[in-house]
Amino acid sequence: ETYRGQFKEGERCGFGECIWPVSGLHYKGEWECDNFHGNGVLDAKEYHNKIHTGPWHYGVQHESGTTINYE
Repeated sequence: ETYRGQFKEGERCGFGECIWPVSGLHYKGEWECDNFHGNGVLDAKEYHNKIHTGPWHYGVQHESGTTINYE
């Protein structure tokens, strides 16, 4: 994986972008304690045919977010 962004005490924290080339996942947004946390976009078109946009809570998409399915 490749991460570009802010760190705090050695963990991804603040705003950043991470790409996982093997799975094709791409996340751009806010982080806390090495987790997606706050607003962000997870592009999983290559992996799950989906894009998740909206708020995240420690790696879990909040129910008020939006998921677009590409079938």
